[in-house]
Order: sequence, then structure tokens, then C-alpha cells
Amino acid sequence: MNRGSSGTTRRVTAARIHRRPKYRLFHQIVTLLHELLPARLPIDVCLGAGDARRYGDCTLEPSRFRIRVSSRLPEEFAIQVLIHEWAHALSWPRGQSRCSYRWQPIAIRGPIDHDAAWGRAYAKVYCKVLFEILPQLQKAKCAVQRGKRKGRCK
Repeated sequence: MNRGSSGTTRRVTAARIHRRPKYRLFHQIVTLLHELLPARLPIDVCLGAGDARRYGDCTLEPSRFRIRVSSRLPEEFAIQVLIHEWAHALSWPRGQSRCSYRWQPIAIRGPIDHDAAWGRAYAKVYCKVLFEILPQLQKAKCAVQRGKRKGRCK
């Protein structure tokens, strides 16, 4: 999924990790989330210009989840949006599609998007990124730096 620079949308895959240096950490986190916290269906993650009013979204397609994150965001914020949307994919109710409650007023549908199940999934993803993925990436970065020069990695 590639488009020109005007409406760029890029699917994050292992082959593209090092092609967007601005989002290198983001791509590494996506790769590790696929391994460490898979959802019940495959998850496609796309970076793109998207809607100016949204930072990201998670939708259910027939056989997979699609997470879209705005490429207009700084990488640190894009990672926070990724964590938020990954939690939606993990906590998505079986048999429920986004279309079934997208157009209903909040008074009818209630806070279905951010219920207790979503909160637990968000905590799980956040802790996985903060306490496992980021330290793992930091160790790998230090190992590369030690190979290039002698001394300690901070």
C-alpha cells in the first residue's frame, strides 16, 4: 500500500523498518508487538496523512484489524497513539464491527470504545512496551554501540 507524497499511506512491514528513519523506533515497536502481543486476528499498521482531526484509528475488516496512525505526529506521540489503538484491537468484542456503533449517538451506545476491557488491554500493551520492548531495544542499541567503540553505553 504505497501512494505518492500527497496522500501518503504506508503499511508497516519488516521490509520497511529501516526505510523511514524518522519513525525507526515506531517500526521496531510494531514488529515486537506483533510477536509479543498478537490479537485474535492479524493487525496491519499503516502510517499516513489521514484525517487532520484524528491521530489514529482501529477498524475491523473481514479478516484483520487495521490500525492507522497519522504520520504528521512526532514519533513519540505516534507511539502513544499506536499503544492506544493496539489496545482497541486486543479488546475488540467478538461479533462486533465498528460500523454497528459508529453512527449511534453516545447516549445510546455509551462508552463502548473505552470500557473496562479496553482499559485492561491498554495497561497490558503500555506495560509491555515500557517494561519489555523499550529495554530490549535499548540493550540491542548498546550492543551495536559497543561493537563500534569501547566503553559503556548509557
